[in-house]
Amino acid sequence: MRKLTVSILALLCALIFATTTGGTLRFVVGADAVTLLPGNFSDGASALVASHIFEGLVELDEKNQIQPLLAERWEVSPKADVYTFYLRRGIKFHDGTDFTAAAVKKHFDYLLANKFRRSGMFRAVLKEVKVINDYTVQFILHEPFAPFLYYLAHEAAMIPSPASIDRFGKEPATLGKNPVGTGPFIFQEWKVGEGSFSGRTRTIGRRENRILIVSFSKLFPMTWQGLLPLGQVAHISCSTHPR
Repeated sequence: MRKLTVSILALLCALIFATTTGGTLRFVVGADAVTLLPGNFSDGASALVASHIFEGLVELDEKNQIQPLLAERWEVSPKADVYTFYLRRGIKFHDGTDFTAAAVKKHFDYLLANKFRRSGMFRAVLKEVKVINDYTVQFILHEPFAPFLYYLAHEAAMIPSPASIDRFGKEPATLGKNPVGTGPFIFQEWKVGEGSFSGRTRTIGRRENRILIVSFSKLFPMTWQGLLPLGQVAHISCSTHPR
């Protein structure tokens, strides 16, 4: 019955976005986020919101297989200790900054240089990130590590704007409240303590902006039957990438 309920909710979520050119999707989670700085959260609420704002080089599909996202393709060295990624061109962060290999390097250098919740995850395997050119970046490992692509599909590997790191990087707590990514939703507001987030999609062609609102409720879990009449969907992450 639980699987059936989740399937119904997922279908309704998809229909909302497939049949409208604008509007608002709301869902309720059971906890406030901690931070929206990739690499510095380990809770589900933070990951849920951040995954709508940021993207990584790769992602997992519905079968848990690695698929390209911000990277078009990659190569692995014969010794399996160097991964070379060829990046998509023409992508911009929400603040207008170009997405390049330098942005990838800045995030991972920042992650490794600090003691964030997920820094150790990459410090143990990643030796260096090297910019080859604007759209080619290399990850040099300490030694071969078979699950490395799955590490890059983790929320900690989602890439924030290098301009936001330059601006707020000395204060990670502030950076975590001012997220700027390349994802489908542009961050607008976070009412800390109330757990209320809002963001709007980038306008693609003539498509109207869509609004995502995530709210924290001490009453969670709620029944989906009670939420649907209000036009809300409970605890469903419905990411709609504009590309």
